[in-house]
Amino acid sequence: MSETVESTASIRALRAEVLAALSPKVAGVAPDVGKFAASFAYGEIWPRPELSQRDRSIATIAALVTLSCAEELKLHTLRGLANGLTKTEIGEILTQLIPYVGFPLVVSAAEKIADLMERAEVAES
Repeated sequence: MSETVESTASIRALRAEVLAALSPKVAGVAPDVGKFAASFAYGEIWPRPELSQRDRSIATIAALVTLSCAEELKLHTLRGLANGLTKTEIGEILTQLIPYVGFPLVVSAAEKIADLMERAEVAES
């Protein structure tokens, strides 16, 4: 009898789970991608003071849904939760995108992040 793991997990643990599957594949093909992400995106863009980390997460989630980037969307959904977004707000970001990007992209994005959203331990306000 097969059991499905339905337990909750910390955002850090879920992020490690997503990266464990993704990082070796990316590094095997383009080893410098991680270095550039760390130095440019996270080193120069994310720390800028003009937007809060929470607001940057909203913009990033919306962009990744629009581009249909499932693995990055998973990582940035978790980052959004860590940056103060609630699960309800992430759902509302997806809903807000429907008239602009369409149902297929939004439904696909929701399906891709559903498991992480259910398992993430966060205080919902």
